[in-house]
Amino acid sequence: MEPSKPDPSVSVTSPVKTTITPPHDTDVKSSVGTFFRMKSEKPREPPNAEAAFAQADSTDVSVGNPRYTAELMDEGRLGLFLPRPAALRTPIPVTLNVDHHWTGIYHTLESAIRRLIRSKTEMADNEIAERSQSLAAILADGCCLITYMKLRALLFIEFPSRYNSISLKRPKAFKDLPIPTPFAFAIQQLGAVNAADLATEHRFVPVFPTTGHRFGIPRNREWNSNAYAEAVEYARSLGLQFALVDLNKKSGTAWWLLKQYFSEDCFELQCLIPETNFTIAMALTHSLYLEGDVPNPINEIFDLTPLGTSVYGHIMRDPHCGINVSTFEAIEAKASEVVSLV
Repeated sequence: MEPSKPDPSVSVTSPVKTTITPPHDTDVKSSVGTFFRMKSEKPREPPNAEAAFAQADSTDVSVGNPRYTAELMDEGRLGLFLPRPAALRTPIPVTLNVDHHWTGIYHTLESAIRRLIRSKTEMADNEIAERSQSLAAILADGCCLITYMKLRALLFIEFPSRYNSISLKRPKAFKDLPIPTPFAFAIQQLGAVNAADLATEHRFVPVFPTTGHRFGIPRNREWNSNAYAEAVEYARSLGLQFALVDLNKKSGTAWWLLKQYFSEDCFELQCLIPETNFTIAMALTHSLYLEGDVPNPINEIFDLTPLGTSVYGHIMRDPHCGINVSTFEAIEAKASEVVSLV
């Protein structure tokens, strides 16, 4: 019996494969409550790794006696050893200038927000200026508040006798507060720094002045949580990105220890501790707090007197006007790669 042939009058429909298009990168946002996280790069394998373990045919006299060197290392007698008085790492307070800190954040945010409003709305110039200034001032308050909370626990640990529960009060209503991503990037790295390559061990700790501010915000400003929530919602609708800061991290990088210097129409960031403590990325992070579109952008956010007057070199000499906004936009463009967005 021959198998039955399919009736040509009957159409057979094959199963339809449904393809789910993944969401666009700009639409992907992590859940509210995630903390700021910097991605750690995996160490790269050095080139010619096989050759590094190959046995030499003859002894290389230029490297000394490898066997004796290994014996000294095993016995703990090889390396740089400081006298005990020079090895005492007493924390050195470096005081934040509250007004300059707020001003630096405000100028950068105002310029960045003004560009966003101009590109995404149709408003008169005076209305754009008014709205960007108002929005930047409110968001700057939030950045200062987060900075205060970031340093508060650190100060109780490092200087228990200098501060008390009254001079470093905790805000009554406080929860994880999203702030603009570039400043979350900077504040996350604000913490204690153990300076390297000095004849004496030094540990520099950022501190708030005991007076002249309220929760890190200048006295002439008033914190309004409702206004801040509205400002965040509106800024996000413009495209501004926000992130949270992990307040439990106590150590930091040395970006805030760079000295701003201007002479003969040339601006530069000076290294008051050995240049091995700094990187180009730290200089860019510091530039977020500069004055803005002026030839002399000096806006010293810390009193660096405890670091002394020695200069070990300079970094970022004569940047272009508006370097603060350029850095802000550069960090924000890479936000999806280095932070968890809110």
